[in-house]
Amino acid sequence: MVGNMGLGEREWDGRPVWDRAVLRQHAGGDTALEARLVGSFLTDAPGRLGKILDAAVREDFPEIVQAAHALRGPAAMIAGQVVRGITEALVKAATAADAVATGQLIRLLDDALGELLQQIRESARAAS
Repeated sequence: MVGNMGLGEREWDGRPVWDRAVLRQHAGGDTALEARLVGSFLTDAPGRLGKILDAAVREDFPEIVQAAHALRGPAAMIAGQVVRGITEALVKAATAADAVATGQLIRLLDDALGELLQQIRESARAAS
């Protein structure tokens, strides 16, 4: 699903995993705000995924919905549109208590979030 086309150009089924230009728009050109948004996401996102994974083991669909929803907004704010889209689908599947779809989406989310975090870290390293 993930195609490696070169640094900064990786896509997920034809969609960019992270669009820094959109992040800049969301931050209104405020680089300090951009840094805070990205820093918060890097700090919080792994824990939110951990909550989703823990809830999945217990088949706690309401907790999956809550944790996926908590990840969706920040992903959208930093322009992680693939992660945002997967979390949106995950909220729907978990709300319907569809164990098969929920499990598939959690695996996709794990992969996409890993890719997103890697791209953000690579971008930060390249900027310094």
